[in-house]
Amino acid sequence: MRLLSDIPFHRWNLAPHYPVLSQDLRHFSMRRIWDQNNRLIVNVLLKENRQIGQHSLRAGHMRRMRNQRDI
Repeated sequence: MRLLSDIPFHRWNLAPHYPVLSQDLRHFSMRRIWDQNNRLIVNVLLKENRQIGQHSLRAGHMRRMRNQRDI
């Protein structure tokens, strides 16, 4: 099994690396994924057969920062 840290952001389609999860990927959900050694916990937005680009993660981050500033 590969570690999440070995997979670059734009390659995060987790189903092949985590066969146990593949049946749960049918619906859109936030999930905490532990790597093999439990060193790394990542919140990953999962959707079946879809890779999430780094730009979309960054866009979400910028939106959160902007919303905090407006408060």
